[in-house]
Amino acid sequence: MKLKPINPSREKIRNLLKTSYFKVPLFQRGYSWSIQNWEEFWEDLNNHSHEDFDFFLGSIVVKTTNDDIKEVID
Repeated sequence: MKLKPINPSREKIRNLLKTSYFKVPLFQRGYSWSIQNWEEFWEDLNNHSHEDFDFFLGSIVVKTTNDDIKEVID
């Protein structure tokens, strides 16, 4: 199978969440954040989502399926 090249890009999380459907495949390990961690994370995103503010999340590796779903790889 021929591998497709990886094309990194800098995206605003607001645009990704508005335009994409994400799926976490079953092979991914369990996540250990508590409800409080999630609430703080979403609060931070919401507080800065209406501003021209850089919010670094780190790298997110996704694979786009034939149905245009983004599977979270890493």
